[in-house]
Amino acid sequence: MSPALFVESYEIPASEQPGYGYLEVVVHASADAPHQVEGIYYGRSDTGKCRLSDQQVERLMREREQQRHGAEDGLRALIAADLYRGESQACPHLFVFARPGVRRPEMFRDVIGVDQNWQPLLNLLTGVINNVVRPMYTTTHRGLGAVLETLIMGPRLITGGVTLASWPRGAQNPVGERHHEELRIDEDGDLSFYHACVGWDSEPVNGVAQKVLSTHTIVGSVREFIAAAVAISHGAHVPGTWHIGIALTGIRGYRHQESSWPDYGPPSTDDEYVRVERFNLAAMERTPSHVADKLLGRLLRGLRADTDPDVKALLTDPAMDEAADDPDDKD
Repeated sequence: MSPALFVESYEIPASEQPGYGYLEVVVHASADAPHQVEGIYYGRSDTGKCRLSDQQVERLMREREQQRHGAEDGLRALIAADLYRGESQACPHLFVFARPGVRRPEMFRDVIGVDQNWQPLLNLLTGVINNVVRPMYTTTHRGLGAVLETLIMGPRLITGGVTLASWPRGAQNPVGERHHEELRIDEDGDLSFYHACVGWDSEPVNGVAQKVLSTHTIVGSVREFIAAAVAISHGAHVPGTWHIGIALTGIRGYRHQESSWPDYGPPSTDDEYVRVERFNLAAMERTPSHVADKLLGRLLRGLRADTDPDVKALLTDPAMDEAADDPDDKD
């Protein structure tokens, strides 16, 4: 089948027949539909599979491309709203934007749970931190801190949604570029994340300072965002697919530091990195590291950061070590 489907199977033992049982095969909503088998595209009807006409295939592909452009437009709008653009930008910035394949008005309203205590949202994010984020960082050696643990302290109501930011609730101004992180959840389905400092100038060595890109912070933040998106999807009962976009700005000349000693990879030759991909919810939940790698892999390979042990740890799904299928077949 081309492209491959994300399929999961589960063994169900027969209670009264040792050695016998059933195999449940789950075919999730695909991020890459329509799929082709022996040169023929198939879809689903009320009674089973059906062969798609050329016109139906073209329509599905056109709709998928329109959804991609919508997510890319949302990502570009996020960049355009950056508080520290142009000459005022002192650090590389990270932007993440996600939009579900099927949106409806107020689809995340109950998840946000606007009340004086924000309990539905805070309970959901606390579960993400405890069950996903903290265990994820135990695989690294740098003792990286969880961004969500900082943001969960400050939810604020905004028009059409909620923002969780790294400055105190009710403050008029952000705490500054180097400490500005923000997660936004829109009632109508869009999620976005902003980190205003994912790089810095190193201390001079022999009179030479290097521009260092914090690849660990970037990968970790994307992994946390994916985990939050999965939890929000389940909380709002939103199955199906997501378009996720990544952007980094102001990165020209920045390098990955390969060790504690001043040893650096090649510099970024572009000022901006942008990537938009489509994923199904099952891939985001079961193989989030592979999702992050599809979004960031090209950048990491160009900086020679993909060989860093801590980066590799954040881009490895333990369950995949036992999987027989190629991970490239799971998105």
